[in-house]
Amino acid sequence: MLRVIIAALLIYAVWAFWKRSTRRRRKTPAQPTPSSPAEMIACNRCGTFVLECESISRGGERFCCEGCAAKNDS
Repeated sequence: MLRVIIAALLIYAVWAFWKRSTRRRRKTPAQPTPSSPAEMIACNRCGTFVLECESISRGGERFCCEGCAAKNDS
């Protein structure tokens, strides 16, 4: 009976260590975070706020996506 308890405790310890090590890996960001905060701008067509680095610039105006930029060209 003592062997069963020891084996169960050993299995639990290995499982707990494995869970803790995989949780740490998941928390690590895949991409580095920017050192300075990003600017948010409003789309000139629909008003949706997007990151400036992800916006599309056409004719001096900023848009949230290709769809809004194309609608503005019409």
